[in-house]
Amino acid sequence: MSTPDYSEPRGTIDESWIRSHVRIFYRHRLPAAAVLAAVLLTAVGYVYSATPIFEGRAQLLIQVQTPEAIQFREAPDEEQLTTDDYQTQYGILRSRSLARRTLDQLQLWDSAEFRGQPGWFGRAPAGNTSAPATAEETSQQTTVINAFLKKLAVEPVTNSRLVDVSYRSADPKLAAQVANTLSQNYIDQNVEGRFQTSRTTAEWLEQQLSQQRGRLEQGQQSLQRYRERNPGAGAGNGADIVTQKLADLNAAVTRAETQRIEKQAAFERLTSIRTDQAALDTFPAVLGNPFIQALKTELAGLERQQQEMAQRLGARHPDMVKLSPAVENAQARLQSEIGKVVQSVENEYLAAQANEQRLLTELAAQQRTAVAQDRRAVDFGVIQREVTTNQQLFDSLMQRAKELGIAGEFKTTNVRIIDQAEVPSRPVYPARAQSLLLALLLGTTLALGTAVGMERLDTRIKSPSEIPAYLDLPYLGLVPELTPEFFAKGAPFTGKDAPPSLINAFEDLSTGLMIKTNPEAPRIVMVCSAGPSEGKTLVASNVAVALAALGQRVVLLDVDMHRPRLHSVFGRPKEPGLTDVLAGATAIEGALRRIGATNLWILTAGQTPEHAAAFLGGGPHFRDLLKSLTGEFDWVVIDSPPVLAVADSTLIVKDVTGVVFVVNTQTTSRDAARVAIERLEAAGARFFGAVLNRADIARHEYYFDPYYRRSYGDYYGREAQGGLSPRRAAAASRSAPAGAAAATDPIAVPARVRPASRSVPTGAAAAGGPQITGRNN
Repeated sequence: MSTPDYSEPRGTIDESWIRSHVRIFYRHRLPAAAVLAAVLLTAVGYVYSATPIFEGRAQLLIQVQTPEAIQFREAPDEEQLTTDDYQTQYGILRSRSLARRTLDQLQLWDSAEFRGQPGWFGRAPAGNTSAPATAEETSQQTTVINAFLKKLAVEPVTNSRLVDVSYRSADPKLAAQVANTLSQNYIDQNVEGRFQTSRTTAEWLEQQLSQQRGRLEQGQQSLQRYRERNPGAGAGNGADIVTQKLADLNAAVTRAETQRIEKQAAFERLTSIRTDQAALDTFPAVLGNPFIQALKTELAGLERQQQEMAQRLGARHPDMVKLSPAVENAQARLQSEIGKVVQSVENEYLAAQANEQRLLTELAAQQRTAVAQDRRAVDFGVIQREVTTNQQLFDSLMQRAKELGIAGEFKTTNVRIIDQAEVPSRPVYPARAQSLLLALLLGTTLALGTAVGMERLDTRIKSPSEIPAYLDLPYLGLVPELTPEFFAKGAPFTGKDAPPSLINAFEDLSTGLMIKTNPEAPRIVMVCSAGPSEGKTLVASNVAVALAALGQRVVLLDVDMHRPRLHSVFGRPKEPGLTDVLAGATAIEGALRRIGATNLWILTAGQTPEHAAAFLGGGPHFRDLLKSLTGEFDWVVIDSPPVLAVADSTLIVKDVTGVVFVVNTQTTSRDAARVAIERLEAAGARFFGAVLNRADIARHEYYFDPYYRRSYGDYYGREAQGGLSPRRAAAASRSAPAGAAAATDPIAVPARVRPASRSVPTGAAAAGGPQITGRNN
């Protein structure tokens, strides 16, 4: 069976998150305050013992540089160029060469500033790593330069062309001097670099001018020779005429090709229908010929006349014989005319075909002429463009050479100092106010973390709100922490010598039990805990005393046969006791002992048996004893063994009305308490709730603020004069005669007058206990 996880609450803690954490911090305030004090003391000692460091800061303006060399390609994007150029300038400011130049000028190579290891207080922005040492540097120079660069910072001003150059040193004058000297050296180096670039560029331009002049002259001569060999080269009119004629021929060929296609289509269609007279009659050339249409009309008239005469006169009539040659003659002329039309269409097709071929021949010849003309134009253009390009390059180089000749006389730069470094009056390190504030914040964070961590690591149940949250049990009450002096008196009970807080705690607990139980039913309360030394005997004894003080007849049983304590607590003999009664060696009347004149009787443990479980779970004897006691007493309070130490409690828990579970704030863990509760639940236990023992109210007053305040005890103490609470005073009004109180008992509270049917006989009172009817066998 796996062990459940009880690290998180089972229920809902009835308090706000902020309030619960304030209580956590309050509970662990001493270790948290120690952590905070340690951090603050460390910070104070550090900031007041550290060597003060001063910072000299100069501000430069670096403008965008204009390129001085000739650009043979399109200029890159200005913003990208600016970004790259600025990063380059920052690198130059942090360069070893500039640092070496500054050290030389200020003669700092042997300065105490750089003896030993470089100070850790020097800081550099991101990317400010020292460049590798050069071959010209000695090991001593390398060490000095590295230390110098660690104290130097170059910081661009956001969204501007300004840059801050700062240097940190224990000497304020040196800090300002280094910042100013390095800035001026950077400007001087920039001027020298620009001047050297201008001089180098001028020398290069002279060489390029000489070469370009020769190329230009050679190109001009080549162009002149080509013109002489090709007189028409370079003239624009000839090329235009050739081009125009080529375009005209292209248009003419297109038209001729279109006509040839049309004529060819007509001819091919006419050829295909030449034998079909009906289709031939519908051919456009035949249908549109007026002479053919007249002949067809004439032929139709003769044929109609011939048909009419044949019907009237007959085929051999002389008029019919005359008419036949006329019809034949008309048909012959019609066919002759149609043949002429066909021949005309064929002739037109052949003529269009010949015209197309002729134009194509002319077009090919013109194309050859145009190609030759273009070749000469291309050659001429190549030579001419080369000459033009050389001329432009020569002119540009000449102009640039003149500009550099003039600009070389001036030492200009795009960098200038906006603000020189002033001698600082205050150190930047250590920043005492900021450091102490940071230490305070850090210490507070660590202190809070310590409190939360200790609370997380501490799995003990420490507040009443954790009982329903982690144990899922009702909260019955709390028992305050008792002082060692009170225990030294040997009377840890709610008597006249008890503190008001203890009296009030057990009266509240007893009142709560009375509310939770039915007065007409047996009221058997078992008080137990998860482990030993958690206060179950203290709670059981004082609950019994408090119930008796409220006029209830109470019997208190010591069932912890392994480590019995009730006999020593009340100063009574251990034997005879419970084991003697269960074994049949002693009658219950002889084992019960009355505590003074109160309504409280106790039954001690008796002899220690070899197997305690056999007495409690081996038969009905213990159950019968409880039934007998409930017939004579209002309450039966059982001081049971620890649940996790032995199994005795689980054997008797089903025979009790309810269980009061005691939780010790100093020793009881959540897991142990929960496992104990599960064992009892598995055995059939019914719980009244849990009591929180050893609540250190004096030390953690705020922690228990919702449940108990010091003012409650003060108020109670004023009302309970002479050590008696109002409820005890009410009970005292119903007490026995004054002489009945035993001066030797730690509790001097008179007993309630019982009804006659349940009164203690005279013989039983003399024996020190009530008369129990029947005997537990």
